[in-house]
Formats: sequence, structure tokens, C-alpha cells
Amino acid sequence: MILTREHKPWSPCGRREVHQDYYVPRPCQEQDADYWAPKADPDGIVRDRTSNVEREQYLADVCDEIRFVNGLKPRCVVDVGAGLGWMLSAVDAERRYAIEPSPVARQSLEQHCDRVFDSLATVPSFYADVVLAHHVFEHMSDPVSEINHVRRVLTPGGHLVLGTPDFASPCAKWFGSNYRMLHDPTHCSLFSLEGMTRMLRDHAFQILDVKFPFPDRYATAETFARWNDTSKISPPWPGNWMTFYCLR
Repeated sequence: MILTREHKPWSPCGRREVHQDYYVPRPCQEQDADYWAPKADPDGIVRDRTSNVEREQYLADVCDEIRFVNGLKPRCVVDVGAGLGWMLSAVDAERRYAIEPSPVARQSLEQHCDRVFDSLATVPSFYADVVLAHHVFEHMSDPVSEINHVRRVLTPGGHLVLGTPDFASPCAKWFGSNYRMLHDPTHCSLFSLEGMTRMLRDHAFQILDVKFPFPDRYATAETFARWNDTSKISPPWPGNWMTFYCLR
């Protein structure tokens, strides 16, 4: 088993001694300017994450989340960890706000929103009817404090759309330390399906649905053939990502 806490065996189910049992913490490396620079992904392919090609690919990956949010016809959306603002750029809302600490990302982000906050703690209470948290909670050193802020910021009856990797997925268990999601050093809070479900319910969110996005471009014979070689980095795989659709 690759995920441990204080050298004790870790299980995705059934442990509730302390609030940290929602996730497995590991040393956190802060994002810096280099985070957005061209670099190799876990497969060794160099990618420019600020390019138009990456933008179009990203928007295709999150089309279900965008469709859900736009179907709500929200008045105010807050995107936590908004990055370059690509998701916000596709959201149809009267007011769009973001939280993003990276000065590099904010140069792009400010084109797509009305205001950028430094943190969730600085956003007024009952401010938004939708909060987006797309692959940001795994980067947080204190997710429990942040989920409390999310609930505070949302209006009663507001929606949370939260995506994160599943670090206890079948692929994670099969590939162990070669699980691709472990190779981002800024992933410091490792959730499982069970752990995130418990954290959301314990903080008074109603989970409406959980989906497991798997873009069509990954569904290839080459991808599936890689399952048999656990000596190499794991391939993109169904169940690697999970998206929670929640009601406050």
C-alpha cells in the first residue's frame, strides 16, 4: 500500500479518529511561476499549458461541469483555484469571481472575471450561488478549513461542483508509487472517493451526483495496453478523476 500516515497501513474506508482521515496528507510544495511554464507531463510529453491547444482540450474535458453550471442559470459564480480562467470563460453568469494566488495565472484570469480574491477567507458570506473547485482541493494544505469557507460563501440552496483525483482508485492501487497523480509535487492532500464523500456530508453538503470523467482521447488501445506494465507510470484511466455535484 503506497499511502501511509505515521507508518500505519492506510485504508480508504472506516477510519474516523481525526478529521485528517478524510484525506492522506503529504509534504506540500507550493505552486510557483514555473508551475505554468512548459514542462513534461508524467508520460514525458512537453506541454505548454497556456496554449490555445491546451485551452480547447481543457474545455472539452470539463464540458459536463460547464453544462451543469450553465443549466442552473447562476447569478454569481466563484471559481476556487481558477488558474488561467478557462472554465470561468465558458460559464454564463451575471457575475464571475475567482480565487487564484498565482500572479502568473492572474494575468490571464482577470480577462474572464469581475474580481480576483486572494483566498476564500476574504470572500463575503452568502456571496455565490455556485462555487467551482475543479482540481484544487488536492493542492490545499488544510482542505477542512477550506470546505467550511465554501459552505459559508454559498447561499442556501447553492451548488458546489468539486473535482479531484481518486488516490484510492483501482489504477492507484494497481500502479502504487507509479500512479500518475502522485507525480505532481503540489498534490499534498490525497482524497479517496470514500474520504471526499464523508468530508462533504460531514460538512452538511448533499451529494447530488458523482461522475468519473474520462475524455474520449484517452480511450485508445494503446492506453489500455499500458495497464499490464506497472513498472512504468500509469496511463490515464477511468476512475482517476471524480467530480462531485453538491447542494448546500
